Amino acid sequence: MKLRCGFWIALFALWFLPQRSDSQTAIPVTDSHLFFSPYNWTIPGLGSSPPPSPTEIVTNEPGAYFILRFSKSSQVVLNLDLFGTPPGGGITSLEIQYSIDGTLYPNLTLDNRVPDLTLSTNLSGDPHTLQLWFSSSAYSVNRWARTATLANGTMAPPQSLRIKGITLDSKAELLAATGLRPKRMLFYGDSITEGVKVSPANDALQTYAITCARLLNAEYGIVGNAGQGWTHNTAVSTGVPLFGDAYAFQYDQRPRFPSDKATPAPDYVCVNMGTNDWYYGVPPDDIGVTNAAVHWMQEMRTYFPSSQVFLLIPFGGFVAPALTTAYNQYILAHPADTTLHLVNLGLSGQTGLTGLGKATPQSFDGEHPNGPAHLLLGYQLAVALQTVLGRNDFNGDGKSDLILQNTGTNQVAEWFLNGAKVMNGAFVADIPDNNYLVVGSADFDGDGKPELLYQNRQTGQLALWFINGATHTGGILLSQRPASGYKVVGVGDFNGDGKPDIVFQHETTNQIVFWFMDVATMVGGVALNTVPVAGYHVVGTADFNRDGQNDLLFQNDATGVLVLWYLNGTQHVGGEAVSTAPAAGYRVEAIADFEGDGRPDVVFRNAAGNIALWHLDDARLFQAESLSLRLDPSFRIAGPR
Repeated sequence: MKLRCGFWIALFALWFLPQRSDSQTAIPVTDSHLFFSPYNWTIPGLGSSPPPSPTEIVTNEPGAYFILRFSKSSQVVLNLDLFGTPPGGGITSLEIQYSIDGTLYPNLTLDNRVPDLTLSTNLSGDPHTLQLWFSSSAYSVNRWARTATLANGTMAPPQSLRIKGITLDSKAELLAATGLRPKRMLFYGDSITEGVKVSPANDALQTYAITCARLLNAEYGIVGNAGQGWTHNTAVSTGVPLFGDAYAFQYDQRPRFPSDKATPAPDYVCVNMGTNDWYYGVPPDDIGVTNAAVHWMQEMRTYFPSSQVFLLIPFGGFVAPALTTAYNQYILAHPADTTLHLVNLGLSGQTGLTGLGKATPQSFDGEHPNGPAHLLLGYQLAVALQTVLGRNDFNGDGKSDLILQNTGTNQVAEWFLNGAKVMNGAFVADIPDNNYLVVGSADFDGDGKPELLYQNRQTGQLALWFINGATHTGGILLSQRPASGYKVVGVGDFNGDGKPDIVFQHETTNQIVFWFMDVATMVGGVALNTVPVAGYHVVGTADFNRDGQNDLLFQNDATGVLVLWYLNGTQHVGGEAVSTAPAAGYRVEAIADFEGDGRPDVVFRNAAGNIALWHLDDARLFQAESLSLRLDPSFRIAGPR
């Protein structure tokens, strides 16, 4: 009896313990269920006859990743071609990092003695999501020359990650990738972009590009090549040619884009290049850098005909005059190109990153940002790009516009601006109920088009109007209603989720409250930790000091004096008065980036309808001008703010 009992216990245990399947199935890299990060993977020999066997997918760019969803498999094995990779790594080591179902595992150094890398053997429950990144690569070894013969006979750089497939259990089912961000973003840069010396080891998973892309709701491709520049590459480099000669290629003789255009076209392209030119010793206004940048801008539209392209001043501020001159020359010659932008984070992007050789709180060597600095730069850059993109662009020309509302009829109109010049305008066809005032605008639903936010002057009820150009396409009442006395004073992202939130101020107590929004649903809220003194009211929001956090602008009711409050999320952390006070009678009525330089501008109006545009650098006025038209006194400027 004891024997029989022991037998059944053992059988029961074997039956219910997780079992590893002895039968396996290999998933080829061409399987459509695999999602590869855009623009930085290539399949050598694809399309040739006969096709190479086995088919391999290759990347030589840290930051590249893939995603696979599956079910009914307890094991995951990565099948690699590690020819040329040294045993145990060494100076030419390649490292990967992966997550399964959200659990992030430590970096793994690849070893050619282990071509089949087991990532898991005991998965349970379904479904599962695998994401794997090429996290780092030696930045002093050539990534350009095709000197390695792959298992299928094709050629690639030895300093590259080469994947033959993924092995799962034989009964595994592949699932479509879910949760992918809808936009596509391509980053070009040097060692900073690929995450060199972030900890101080190299790690592309900590680069600013990932934070920026996530806030812009984009899947991303990172193309960072240490030592690369516009006119000079440093001695320590990956062997990749100058940026203008290499950006359209994955590596030597291997086009990055299989056709004349990037397919699918990236929504956004960011170029962060110039630090190595400075390192080489070129002057800040170097004509060679200017000419190289102009040439690239003229050529890049072949590959990115409709993408929003951002030319960044390097974080350290290097060669800023040369790149600014290049941008101005290009725009002068191509005035119709409204989707190319120059972005400068200014002093907020330069702190601790202006010179190689001395450690700072932001860098281990004074040039390469550390992990926390990368995170902050990613936030700063995302906010700057959102500002440049004109989240209040109603006619689709990439520039911020003004919203007007008639104080008698409630008719809403749009003025289409190019800087301080009113180019055209349109009336919104439908007229809202007389009690509803436009109090702001933003892209609440994430479709790339701004919505109008209304508040009922009697009840406080909020409503969103969905707008396509000047056409009202629908609307919705917000289910929540603010407490009595709270008026909308601004719109912006204050909790860092990339979605616009609503700022209220109480009419009598001056208390400021934030509503965190998901389209038309209030998902949370908090009061500001400081109450402003009587007489000061919020007139708009923007990231004035370019720290990646939206701030509040106040104007004194009696004197017109302007004061900035700097915020960290929804915490008041400092402030100062704007260096210049407006002329008597001028009130702030809108805030946006009207110049397209990544810095917020302030619009004033007086009772006679005269409109002034102030260009601010933090709390300093550096330029003021008048709008080309006066506004009929029966209209008020309703936003953006």
